[in-house]
Amino acid sequence: MPLCTNPINKRNKVLYITYNGLCQPLGQSQVIPYIIGLSKQGYKFTVLSFEHHYEKDFETEQKKVQTLLDNAGIKWIPIKYHKHPMFFSSLYDIMYGILKALIFFTKESYYIVHARSYVPGMMALMLKKIFKTKFIFDMRGMMADEKVDAEQWTRKSTSYKTTKWAERKMLINADAIVVLTDKIKTYLQSFAYINAPISVIPTCVDPSRFPNRNNSSTCLSDEYTGTFIKAGLLDEDQRHQMRKELDIDDKIVIVYSGSIGTWYLFDKMVEFFKVIKANEPKAHFLLLNKTEHAYALRILKDQDVSPEDYTIQAVSPDEVHKYLWASDMGIFFIKPSFSKQSSSPTKLAEYLSCGLPVIGNSGVGDIEEIILENALGSIVYKFEQKEYRRAFDRAMQLINDPDFDKRAQGMVDTSLSVKVGVKRYRWIYDKL
Repeated sequence: MPLCTNPINKRNKVLYITYNGLCQPLGQSQVIPYIIGLSKQGYKFTVLSFEHHYEKDFETEQKKVQTLLDNAGIKWIPIKYHKHPMFFSSLYDIMYGILKALIFFTKESYYIVHARSYVPGMMALMLKKIFKTKFIFDMRGMMADEKVDAEQWTRKSTSYKTTKWAERKMLINADAIVVLTDKIKTYLQSFAYINAPISVIPTCVDPSRFPNRNNSSTCLSDEYTGTFIKAGLLDEDQRHQMRKELDIDDKIVIVYSGSIGTWYLFDKMVEFFKVIKANEPKAHFLLLNKTEHAYALRILKDQDVSPEDYTIQAVSPDEVHKYLWASDMGIFFIKPSFSKQSSSPTKLAEYLSCGLPVIGNSGVGDIEEIILENALGSIVYKFEQKEYRRAFDRAMQLINDPDFDKRAQGMVDTSLSVKVGVKRYRWIYDKL
């Protein structure tokens, strides 16, 4: 049954707290589509977000987001994110965020507080204690263990111990827990102190913003923004046009899209490309990245990759899909570790939605199962030449597989699309 939207119904009022700013690409792809989708089904949102106000395009993005949320009837309270000093800045943000939330509650009550990750989780926990709200702990990852695996903290540090203590408190008191992978769900189910239901909602893609390059539809509507993507770009002539603009029309293009720091093993991806290039003269590496060009160039130069064999492009989020259409396969290597069992890279869904076979590595979330069980790409088990060649050869087979698009689209439609994510969140909300 649809949720009752009568003003008397107080159960549909949600305070959504996110530490990822809505003016950032992640907030725009992994927060806004869900809350707009849920608001269309009767839930009334107020969003408190921590915004990176110091970024050069912040004011432009803020105006765009404000218009989008206003049109959806969603209240938005952006507050400043503090980056330094580490740990203590997070404590400050928690206390300031709680103060702001307390002011909200003096004006109107909320039935659900949905906290995206740990800092919002601590705020939501405090609000639950004071106002007896329902608390959704949307974990995203394992924050303390990620910091250790990234060699930023040690397990003996105060920061680690404090964060693990807070994690336990949030898991004990949550009314619902959301994680990104089946692996981390299985891990958490071993803890007897967790009584809340655990739901798996991987990072999802909006197929209208990352349409399949072989889709022949006339027009694709973005149900969250109300805008339209002209599908004239979806035919082969337009793919060739983009490839000519990039001077890669006769190449086999391996694309990587996104940031290349901390967890992503860009040096291994370059190593992979260099091995493939030695055997496949037409191979070309395409990097879609906004700000880390100097670092990328240093790695490429250190590994003696010729400038004519790669292209680095700064691309706005609205344009990424066009470059994916111009590519032949997508790649990402992530540092495997204990904490990465909770990881669900957005680019996996984006590559598949655009119709690209995917090359990934083992030891990261549910990636191996998704790719291999559905014949959607290949997995590298060791970072060595033999494995690189095998993975590339498998991806080449899939490029020529007439059923690949159907499988990729099926995986997106059933498991990795925003519509599926909204449906799963709706189920959690309704149960509360």
